[in-house]
Amino acid sequence: MKAPELLHHLLDDFFEFTQGDSGITTFTPQAFAAFLQIKYRESQPIGPLMQSDFEQPDLVMENENEDKRDLLILLTYLFKYARLYIKKALVHSKIQTVDEFAFLINLIMTPDLTKSALFAKTITEKTSGTEIIKRLRERGLVEEYKNEINKKNVYLRLTPLGKSELLQVMPNMQLVTEIVSGTLSEFELKFMHQVLTKLEKMHNSIYLDDRDDNLEQIHQKVIS
Repeated sequence: MKAPELLHHLLDDFFEFTQGDSGITTFTPQAFAAFLQIKYRESQPIGPLMQSDFEQPDLVMENENEDKRDLLILLTYLFKYARLYIKKALVHSKIQTVDEFAFLINLIMTPDLTKSALFAKTITEKTSGTEIIKRLRERGLVEEYKNEINKKNVYLRLTPLGKSELLQVMPNMQLVTEIVSGTLSEFELKFMHQVLTKLEKMHNSIYLDDRDDNLEQIHQKVIS
């Protein structure tokens, strides 16, 4: 890449950094450097003989595929780490699993949910979701009831014990959120939140509308 081309790219990056929706309000050289570091994959310095290879389309495509593969692996690892920390946070609680906590937190944030609505919000299949509700009811954490207006649907709500248990674990869950975010800077957190939110919205749309499609059909919709 020639120097003028590099300058052109840097100007594009600068306008993206200052005028985009990254959430940054204070612009500093350090913040711009962090933006570039996140946007472009870090690599070791490469010599003249490797430079031409690096710019070959096949190698660029290979690196892109490696990034996509690594994303899947890293997200899987992060979920397992988070699950380990949450398990520690719940060690003395009647709430015993990540899924149970997810059910309860959704019920306190959005009261009067039907079972199907709760399953959709927590991305839970009906069979496993029914088992989770059964366990929570047996421990007295949730209860079922029928709405006076619509008596056909069965709704769920937290019991006083369920609310109490949820409030008791919240300090530990706050520790989990701080552990999971680690040493990321404010910019890195906002940038990651933006990217992961975009990715989650896409997959949530697939889950709600196309989850019965086969893998090839889903793949075609994603890349189209």
